[in-house]
Amino acid sequence: MPGAPPPYAAPPFTPPTIPSSWPPPGNTASMGEIQFEGLQLLTHPDRLWIWQKNVYTDENQRTWMSITVENDGVLFVLMQQVDVALGPALRPSQIPPSQLPLLWQFYPDERRYRGSDSSKWHVVYHVKYNGQEDMLLQRLPEPKQE
Repeated sequence: MPGAPPPYAAPPFTPPTIPSSWPPPGNTASMGEIQFEGLQLLTHPDRLWIWQKNVYTDENQRTWMSITVENDGVLFVLMQQVDVALGPALRPSQIPPSQLPLLWQFYPDERRYRGSDSSKWHVVYHVKYNGQEDMLLQRLPEPKQE
């Protein structure tokens, strides 16, 4: 239609980056040692199962929405704990292809999740701030085959 404004295009999303120099040399500080007003550090869910597209549920029946972002070839997923009215669970064959596993299992000694697809995910942070619980996971690179 002549004279119509172009469709709105959101600006590209740029996720925050973690400097390779973090933590500073000689400093073992972690987010757990940094004090923020109103910030709570939390215990990670033991398991997260896919329930429907972009919705996972944990062992306590809490629901988590997944937001996937790729930055410089590194895959991140922001898991936000939100209440979602769950319908029947989808079978794996009903779930569209995704870069995310169908199941994550937490390994506390490694401070990471392992996916049902054998992927490994580092917990960048898991916090609750102003009532919103967020967990950021970073996919670790596959070991090089020789």
